[in-house]
Amino acid sequence: MAGLRRARRHEARLPFICIDGLDQSQWRTYRWRNEDINKKADYEFETTAGRNRARASFKAGYGPQGLKATHDRTVLFLKDVEGLAPFFVIIDRLTAPDGTELKLDESF
Repeated sequence: MAGLRRARRHEARLPFICIDGLDQSQWRTYRWRNEDINKKADYEFETTAGRNRARASFKAGYGPQGLKATHDRTVLFLKDVEGLAPFFVIIDRLTAPDGTELKLDESF
């Protein structure tokens, strides 16, 4: 199923990013290993009376050659800001292992 394998504007239902015009490409390089089922996912979640926060990382690469970059996404749901209705804040952070400058294409 193409929608599960890559993020394209016409397929994606959630905000997504491309780096240097390349999609996330885990499906090209990933091979199932039984030990993966017990591997801890790289995510965090917390909730308080005033906000919810979730954070996760994608490190499997972009494009057919698996361009190495890490995409960290934090989603905040602020529930109790005086004078405002509840709202979301999405924070994306990209890093390349060698410090290379990356071009981000983000779609919402």
